[in-house]
Amino acid sequence: MWTRIARGILKNRPFFIVLISAITLFFATQTLHLEMSYKHAPMLPLTDTVYKEFQHFEKLFHNERNVIVLGLPGVPLQNPENYKQWIETEAQIKNLEGVLHVLSVTSGIDLLKDKEKKVFTTINIFPDTIKTQEELDQAVAKLRNLPIYDGRLWNSDDNTMFAAVVFEDNMLLKKGRERIVKKLIRVIETYEKEAGIDVRVSGLRFIRITTAEIIKRELLLFVLLAVLVTALIIFILFRSKRVVFISLIVVAISVIWALGSMALFGYKISVITGMLPPLLIVIGIPNSVFMFNKFQQEYKNHGNKIKAIQRTIRKIGNATMLTNLTTASGFATFIITKSPILVEFGVVAALNIICIFIISIIIIPIALSYAAPPSSKHMKHLKNRFFSRWINILEKIVLHHRNWVYIGIGGIVIVGVAGIAKLKVSGYMVDDVPNSHSMVQDLRYFEAHFDGVMPLEILVDTQRGNGALKATTLKKAEELQEKLSKLNVLSAPLSNTVAVKFARQAFYNGNPSYYSI
Repeated sequence: MWTRIARGILKNRPFFIVLISAITLFFATQTLHLEMSYKHAPMLPLTDTVYKEFQHFEKLFHNERNVIVLGLPGVPLQNPENYKQWIETEAQIKNLEGVLHVLSVTSGIDLLKDKEKKVFTTINIFPDTIKTQEELDQAVAKLRNLPIYDGRLWNSDDNTMFAAVVFEDNMLLKKGRERIVKKLIRVIETYEKEAGIDVRVSGLRFIRITTAEIIKRELLLFVLLAVLVTALIIFILFRSKRVVFISLIVVAISVIWALGSMALFGYKISVITGMLPPLLIVIGIPNSVFMFNKFQQEYKNHGNKIKAIQRTIRKIGNATMLTNLTTASGFATFIITKSPILVEFGVVAALNIICIFIISIIIIPIALSYAAPPSSKHMKHLKNRFFSRWINILEKIVLHHRNWVYIGIGGIVIVGVAGIAKLKVSGYMVDDVPNSHSMVQDLRYFEAHFDGVMPLEILVDTQRGNGALKATTLKKAEELQEKLSKLNVLSAPLSNTVAVKFARQAFYNGNPSYYSI
């Protein structure tokens, strides 16, 4: 079979060149439609009860995908000039594309009781304009008497502020989201220079957008590093620029096919699928090494280039195919999982590993047939004493010291099992980002001053009309929140009970002691 394949490839070289070029061009055009994934990788199966509950919650209440949060020291509350700078910055942020409003203590409201109309009216805590220090101090004093904001929009212990920039729904999921976020960052950076402070930026959506940008940059970096390292190794082995060039052409075509197939299937580049291009380079290079090495061995034996190519395909083709099929089968096991992101990775990886073999078995023999025969300089590695000595040592160990091999492997297995026992499950949002990155540092700032910004959402279904506003429900919800607030890992809870307590405080003329159910 492999003899007929070898003859068919060499006999129809122009056809295969045009075919591979056409397919590569097609996939290259598909890569123009490839997008980054700005959503959290859906590791849970779509049928999982937790995932279904999340989808139900999102349908009812949406989620925090349209919010970016800011954290800053309470400098705006120190004097009128600093306050003015922050108000002007808030106005600039509100005028940005897609921004609905900015929620902060400076835009917070207080409730007043209107006895005549028997309604509550709202009044701004901070006036539109503050000209004197006395006016600002009075507003801050009023803020201190409103527990609803403490731990949510500001921290009374260290006087730090929290601001939420609310965008139009799905605005941060659309194309151009990076441009929108960069405009926000530029406004913040300008304010930082004017006020001389450090503003922290975070939020679930901001983290995902920033992480996607990191993946985009590192994808190119990993591909370049993989190409450089493998090219260097191949050059050291074969001492031939031609071999390096042909090998890189093979892996370049395979990467284009992989990215094009992802776009064709409607997949996006995520943390997991982003590993695919460098992975294919590492898997594809051994195909080239095996084939070039065998070709040079055959050519050295009889000096006939075409005969050497045919024998290379016949002798290496089956082994290389089985190797690639085994590897592809390993990645294909992800397809039987119920995790969408793993299924996507398994499909693209398995398919393109098989494609690497097809590209290698066609491109390399055709390239060798057109190229000049290898010189003696290019075949020096066949007589390399270093490699020969080590191979002989390994051969002796395997053939004459099998018991020691078994003992060594057993020891490694024991160490591996011990290592597995020490593995810990981690669900930290920024596990893949260096601790020195500003995004991680900003997230820790919010954890230190506001107990974090990552949402933990609890849905209480009373299963009766207006059940959420019943006194018994409110009291039970408050009991739950009090228990949750005792957990150091959670920030101040927010629910309809907070609004009820706020209204009760207003009913008793703003007395903070009445901020309760």
